[in-house]
Amino acid sequence: MFKIRIIFYWQNLILNGGCENPGTGITNIPDSWVNTNTNGIQCFQDGAFGAIVNEGSYAFVKDTFDPGDFTLTQVIDLGSDESGSVFDYSIDYNTFSSTTSQFSLLIEALDSTDNDLGDLYNSGNVTTSNAWQTLSGSTIGAQTSTQKLRITLTWIQEGVNDVILDNFTLI
Repeated sequence: MFKIRIIFYWQNLILNGGCENPGTGITNIPDSWVNTNTNGIQCFQDGAFGAIVNEGSYAFVKDTFDPGDFTLTQVIDLGSDESGSVFDYSIDYNTFSSTTSQFSLLIEALDSTDNDLGDLYNSGNVTTSNAWQTLSGSTIGAQTSTQKLRITLTWIQEGVNDVILDNFTLI
């Protein structure tokens, strides 16, 4: 008699989802992410400049008062066709003080040559509060030929944007 043992490994697909790398100094540039506004989003440590994060930890924070939306983007190569796959996401958010600041999360399916196959999840504008909250859920099933995902975090500018994001996972 044979026994079959199946083990599932859940791996966070997001690289540096906690903003910990490279993790030197009180601020640093988010490793593994593309800043679309010349380092406008940085990793702040231990309450630097008012960012509310756990001691010894970092979080993503907008590091400018310049107007406009600021984004971080990451493309994840899934390594195979993930047609029909559903991904679970989770991200913690907070604010310095304003409860009118907003951010958005967009998860898009891409084919092997980075052609956009459509949205798997679009949060719309999420309004922050001055208590830690979590945005979590599941995407829709990935479109046929999905081999990559593009993740976009946007700090939406309505004046000073005090959004703090941390602990981003995509499984």
